[in-house]
Order: sequence, then structure tokens, then C-alpha cells
Amino acid sequence: MIYTKEDRAAIWLASQGLSNGKRNKLCQSVDYDILFLQENLSSLREKVSLIVGEEAYLKMYASVHPSAMQPYYLEMEKYGVTAITIFNELYPERLKEIKNPPLVLYAKGNLSLLKSEKTIAIVGTREPDRYGIDVTEEFATELTNHGYVIVSGMARGIDSIAHRIALKFGNPTIAVMGCGLDRVYPAEFVDLFNQIVDFGLVLSEYPIGTPPHGYNFPERNRIISGLSQGLLITQAGEGSGALITFDYAIDQGRDVFIVPGSVYNKQCVGSNSLLKSYSGCGVQTPWDIISETERLEERSPVVSSIELDFVEEKIVKMLEERDMHIEEIIRMSGLPIRELTSLLLKLELLGLVKRLSGNYYGA
Repeated sequence: MIYTKEDRAAIWLASQGLSNGKRNKLCQSVDYDILFLQENLSSLREKVSLIVGEEAYLKMYASVHPSAMQPYYLEMEKYGVTAITIFNELYPERLKEIKNPPLVLYAKGNLSLLKSEKTIAIVGTREPDRYGIDVTEEFATELTNHGYVIVSGMARGIDSIAHRIALKFGNPTIAVMGCGLDRVYPAEFVDLFNQIVDFGLVLSEYPIGTPPHGYNFPERNRIISGLSQGLLITQAGEGSGALITFDYAIDQGRDVFIVPGSVYNKQCVGSNSLLKSYSGCGVQTPWDIISETERLEERSPVVSSIELDFVEEKIVKMLEERDMHIEEIIRMSGLPIRELTSLLLKLELLGLVKRLSGNYYGA
């Protein structure tokens, strides 16, 4: 991989160990001109120190010279890791749309999968029962054999089951890690990790050397949903990390699908509670997902005449008055999230509304 000056500036900033919040605030302070930040760090000392602290500034300054980063590039090369920055043409367009997109994606495997259009995230509990295993295997089998690239987090339970099903049928899958790609977590998944590298793609926003800190995993969940057309939860207990991924998917405007579970099973409490709060998300067969996503894909953006029903007209008029977040549109329209996202996509294809950053919509 040949890195441009902008790429190298992004890799430099990503390697500093800053929190996403501080890094984004820093980028905003220079209008996201990271190369300018790197080349003028000395004159920007006061501004940068105010945001990241004096100690972090000194660390940045010590590594600002290109030669200081050379050992880091050698480490990436040693582990076969490629850095895909937000400036690179391979960087997924879907991911650019989300709040706080990763500045750099560290990758091992088939980089062309970054441009996959047909993707579905499958997540759930780390301790599935027989029902959760069977449901995940059934849905993952149909979806992967229907051409969907399965995205998940290579965690114990539902995640690893979904990855293994894709690999079983010789299909690609994408795993998003919560640590640097110089290590495997969980450690017992070394073989699975290597299989995904060989037949799919492993990603992380965390630089080489980053341990699997607990707080990394909720943060990385926004990437799992961000890469995907939609999110499927097959089984999730109360407090499951899958519920965090669901929140990200809603905020990102992704389709969400949930398999109902037994009311007597504690491993289904989380997913069942989502069904209660978000009507219209329930699915009973993989074909519910396939028919829904393909119906949206097949809609033509070219129409000879535009006829809107009452609800569609109401939403267009609301957005003509001001930009609105999707959650506000849900409240004001009274529509289930799944129905609303389908409607908004239709209006977007008709050229009547436009999707803005941060999951806002306007007309």
C-alpha cells in the first residue's frame, strides 16, 4: 500500500492513543485538515494542548517527524496490517456517514470487501442456548448463501457462530475487533481469526499494540452497524452488547431485524424488549430480511410522476421547514422505525428528501 501525505497524517494522529472524543474535537479545531495539523503542530501548541493536554501534545510532537513513525509502519508490515484512512478510496462510503467515523481502519484480508454493498450485521448474546444457536445458523446460512457478507465482532456466542457459517459455505465475512490486529481476542479464536483473514476481512480502528480494553468493544459496535445495510439480532439477554449495536444502528438509520424469543428465556429478554419498544422489527425467517432489503434495492430512482400519500406529504413538508433527526421524525410521524426508514429511502430516491450527516434528514 502506498500512503499519501494525508494518509500518513491520519495514521500519525490515529496512533496517538487519544480518545475518539478528543481526536474528533482536535480535528474539528482545524476543519479536519489533519495534514495542516501535523505540519503546523508547533505553532498550534496552545490550541492542541488545551484539547488533549500538555502530556499528549508532547507525545504528538515527539512523533511528528516522518522518521519517528517508521518503526510503526514496520510493525504494521510485520503483522500484515494495512491502514485504510478516511482519505483512501477504499474507505467504505457507509462508514463516512456515521457519527464519529474511525479516522483509520486497520485491515487484514481481502480489502475489496470494504466496498461490499450487500452486507448484514449479525450480533447477539455470548451465551446462546440451543434456540439461539439454531436460529443464528439458519439465518446466517440463508443470508450468506444469498450473497450477503456477514459482519460481526468475532465474540463468543452469536458473533462467532455467524462468522463460522459464512466460512463453512466458502463465503466471505468481516470481523470488527476491539483491539490491535497484532493480537487475537478471545485468544482461543486464533484459528477463526486466521480463517477470516484468508477468506474474508478483519478490521479494527485500534492501532497495533492496543490491548482488548473493555471500553473498546461498545465503541467498535458503531463500526459493525455502520458497515452494514441492516442489523440482525438473533438472541440477546438483558444488558447484552448487542443492544448497544442496536442503538447505533437506529442512530445510523440502518434497517433493524430481531428474531422473537421465548418470554420464559432470560437470554431473550433484551431482544424481546426491543421488539416491544420498536414495532415492525420482528422477523421469523431469513426471507423476511431478504425480501425487505431487496425490495428497497430494486426501487427505481427515476419516476415519470410523483404521487405521495398523506403521511409522505406530511414528512416532506416537515423536512421542508427544517432538518430533523430520525428519532424526531419517528415521534412526529408515529411510524414504526422499519416503516419510516423504508419511506425515507423512497422519498430520497424520488429526490424529495436528502440524508444528511449525523442521521438528520432535510428536503
